[in-house]
This record gives sequence, structure tokens and C-alpha cells, in this order.
Amino acid sequence: MKEMIIIAGRNKAEICWLRYYLRNYEYKSISCKSAEELTEELEILYSCDVEALVVIEPEILKDISDNLIVQLDKCAPKIPFLLFKKPYLQPDLAETFKRICAHRAQFGPEQNSELANILKETGVDVMCN
Repeated sequence: MKEMIIIAGRNKAEICWLRYYLRNYEYKSISCKSAEELTEELEILYSCDVEALVVIEPEILKDISDNLIVQLDKCAPKIPFLLFKKPYLQPDLAETFKRICAHRAQFGPEQNSELANILKETGVDVMCN
């Protein structure tokens, strides 16, 4: 079974492009426009025991509350988070991402080399967390 990939971000064009690219390799994905929506999707997938991976566009982390950071950190800790478009990451967003991933499972190329290569081609940092 291939992972379900949640793509969280605000840039509709980039999110649609990434989803299209993943679909070409037969990966299923869903998108979220906010961190709040991401927590809802995580709870659903986690309760269904689905293998999943989250790709986050850094802009989605801008101006989120400490409460939401804690909620994302604790929600579905077995689902890894990766960053999309990391070169454009601002220091405050990097710190937020680090806090969210403090107790989260990690994803590495050894877990799924095919997916890791596909994600690298699209600008996702597969070794970020």
C-alpha cells in the first residue's frame, strides 16, 4: 500500500502541481489550506490507521498560535512531516516547524526510496525533521 500524502499550504498553484506530480506516480493526496484543517485530517487518518505523510508549505505555519503548535505536535505523532520549498524558510517558521516535529516520527529515504526521490524532485526536503 502506498502512503496517503497530506499537502498543507496556501499557494494553490504549487499545491495542485505537487498533487498532480504525485498522482502521476500513483500516490494519493489530499490538500489542506490551514493548520487547523491539517489537525482535523490527521485525526481522521490516524484513527483509520492509514500510512500517511504530511508535506507542509512553510507559509501555513505563519502566525499560528502556541496552542495550535502544541496540538500539531501531539496529533498523530507516527505521521512524519516534511517541508515543501525549504530554501525560502524564515527563521521563525523553522523554529515553529522544529517545535511541531519534536516528538514526531521521521521519514527518510530508506523507508521509501521511490517516494523520497519523487519528493526531492518537487522541492520537498526529505531529511528536514
